[in-house]
Amino acid sequence: MADVKINPVLCENNQLCFDICPEDVFIVEKGRVVVAQPENCTECFMCVENCPTGAISID
Repeated sequence: MADVKINPVLCENNQLCFDICPEDVFIVEKGRVVVAQPENCTECFMCVENCPTGAISID
């Protein structure tokens, strides 16, 4: 399983990762994007490549 993380210091909460993820890894909870289902991640890296602040990492 991929280890998907959002760095809260770098995240500007523009929700692009939520919008772009084809596997519904992210959800919006209380107005913030969070990693909800990392087991769904197929490591396509679309969220990493499209995050303007580099807040997302996948290990």
